[in-house]
Amino acid sequence: MPDPIQYSSRVVLAVQPEALWTFLSDTDSLNRAIDLPTVKFTPVADPKEKGHFVAETKMLGTRVAYDEFPFDWVAPRFYTVERRFPGGPIAELRCGIRLAPDPGGTELQVFADVIPRSWVGSVVSWIQLRKKATESVVELAQAFERWTKEPEKELPPSPPPAGALHRDALEARLGELKAAGPVAKLRRHLETASDLEVVQMRPFLLADRWGEDRMQVLRLFLTATKAGLLDLCWSVLCPTCRVPNQTMATLSQMRSKAHCETCGVRYGADFAASVEARFAVNAAVREARKQVYCIGGPANTPEIAAQLRLAPGSTRREEISLRPGPYRVRCYQVPGIVSIEVAPSGAGTMAVRCDPGGVEVAAGPFRAGGMVLEASNPLGREALLVVERESWREGAATAALVTSLQDFRDQFPGEAVAPGEEIGIASLTVLFTDLKESTELYRRLGDAKAFAFVQNHFRYLMEKVSAHRGGMVKTMGDAIMATFAAPKDGLAAALEMQRHWARFRTEHGDPPGVELKVGVHQGPAIAINNAGRLDYFGTTVNMAARVQAQSLGRDLVFTREVGEDPGGAALLRESGLEGEEFQTALKGLDGEHALRRVWPAGRTPG
Repeated sequence: MPDPIQYSSRVVLAVQPEALWTFLSDTDSLNRAIDLPTVKFTPVADPKEKGHFVAETKMLGTRVAYDEFPFDWVAPRFYTVERRFPGGPIAELRCGIRLAPDPGGTELQVFADVIPRSWVGSVVSWIQLRKKATESVVELAQAFERWTKEPEKELPPSPPPAGALHRDALEARLGELKAAGPVAKLRRHLETASDLEVVQMRPFLLADRWGEDRMQVLRLFLTATKAGLLDLCWSVLCPTCRVPNQTMATLSQMRSKAHCETCGVRYGADFAASVEARFAVNAAVREARKQVYCIGGPANTPEIAAQLRLAPGSTRREEISLRPGPYRVRCYQVPGIVSIEVAPSGAGTMAVRCDPGGVEVAAGPFRAGGMVLEASNPLGREALLVVERESWREGAATAALVTSLQDFRDQFPGEAVAPGEEIGIASLTVLFTDLKESTELYRRLGDAKAFAFVQNHFRYLMEKVSAHRGGMVKTMGDAIMATFAAPKDGLAAALEMQRHWARFRTEHGDPPGVELKVGVHQGPAIAINNAGRLDYFGTTVNMAARVQAQSLGRDLVFTREVGEDPGGAALLRESGLEGEEFQTALKGLDGEHALRRVWPAGRTPG
């Protein structure tokens, strides 16, 4: 067998390491841009072989099969991937990048280590691999540098293929958006981004990149979907690896149970914990290819800060830089997930051991910024260790949030789970209102004027709900039920309802004695289909209704779960509303319940 061959290219780029990492770690886009062929990946069935794939492709007209091992990386410092070929001129290929800060920006090294099986393999590696694995990547990074300097003049490094964009359809459907948010940035993204960046769009991450408000971008994407510019899809993510295992076009296609083949776990779909809304450009606007070029690169799981392959009986020490916040440490070959905290000050070394009984992590908290990850593997087999941010929800437009928005309910009224299907929601904030003295309202004003007052009051309440990222689920007589993804939003909407109620009442006939009653509760719920509409049921919904019944009018009553939520507690402090706590029995619910009452607009007379 010929000697191993090493190829390496180095260049200094006027780009910060984090930005260059974001670009080069998207290995799927990278491989497409350097004109590598598409690949069919089949995950190895054994869940302890997570990250291992059997791959098949064609090169120079010849079928090529190989075993792909898990990527090994520390962001934003390096990544490597190893591929072994059971036959053909190449026996093994190991390639990747290394980034290092430089006074000029970042020093980039692109490398490839090749073990040829014969002299033919040596020739192939010189003709093909040297160019594709090193030189082409450097050229692409240099194009990225030019684009970051002059994004308005330079095209992105991997522009869409010619003829893929149907400009007439783009212009017509953009025209329906009017002034709905950062339309110009969405237009440029659809015109210039790579295919992969327009088929799995996450609105919050794009909003951060564009420097725009997240909710404004999400609402723009919903409006663009209604206009036929984008397609909305729902991705069900594995709670262990955070990779989408199911993607469906409508909620009615979703099932309550899901399975991750690569992790070997079954789990329940959950609107708040594992279901995310993503968007793709509509095919009539742009034909975006969905072939796979690489499946295991760091960009596929951006929340993972480090993924290390640990040889049997080995210990590795790697410099790692983490932002403050919650993280978790896990290993696919041993049970358990360990939650850790990274703080501004703490231990400078994180010692992790992949013990047969589970992952062991030295006591924290750990120091943010630079520290050392010391990972040991006493097992008799290779271990794959992962350190990841608990940040999936931070960047995800969860189904719990999206389906709670009034924009969604207005524009997609038929979007609901399948009849008879029940999808869990780990956390949902539910708000109920009712009118005090509504019977007297009809007697004093007459049916016509009273009916008009009630209908106007529904519009008033919907305005407050919508302004605080909620949605009105239904009306029941003079009452409404609304939902929110977070307690803070439900509280904020309720406070606004009460603060402006007196003015609303004055503007609409000022019927005496008619006050608004509001109650808020937060907890797990179930999403169901109710006569073709998305609805919710469960103890949380029942309790929210009972909490509203404790309202006296002009006040707001809520549960301990709402008041002790960090966001809700902060809002109450900012509002200067301490209120009063009381214990009471709630109809149909066991025991006494701790509730809290505040008066956003002053106490009711008498």
